[in-house]
Amino acid sequence: MTNAQKKGLAEIMFIDHGKTLKRIHEELKVSLRTLGVWKKEGKWEERREYLNSAPSRIRQKLMEEMELVIAGKDPTFSSDHVSKINKALTDFTKMDKNPSVIYSILIRLDNYVARNHPQLIEDITKVHREFLTESIEQAS
Repeated sequence: MTNAQKKGLAEIMFIDHGKTLKRIHEELKVSLRTLGVWKKEGKWEERREYLNSAPSRIRQKLMEEMELVIAGKDPTFSSDHVSKINKALTDFTKMDKNPSVIYSILIRLDNYVARNHPQLIEDITKVHREFLTESIEQAS
């Protein structure tokens, strides 16, 4: 794996999966110093914070709008906009349980594995089918 690939993977592990630099160091065999430089240059901490806080920040803004209406003041958003934002937030929070989204991601992952690690595709595809079946059963 090249350094650029390790950097991209480390970024995903830190931001999306919440892993510590020490854990990433152990898994990718990249020095803690290098990881620290990548983290600072790429603003990983800020991006992880933003990613984790986005739904709660949206909820907070919706609550502020409700407070304005309750106080008899004019809201800063139209009711149509508030409704659309609330729907988008609801859809976003359910996305990881949506079998169509899961299927789409697994297909992309299977294509990647087939191109880059063809020796693994048979086993991984089997596991993905099992996972998708379980997800569909849980969604019903």
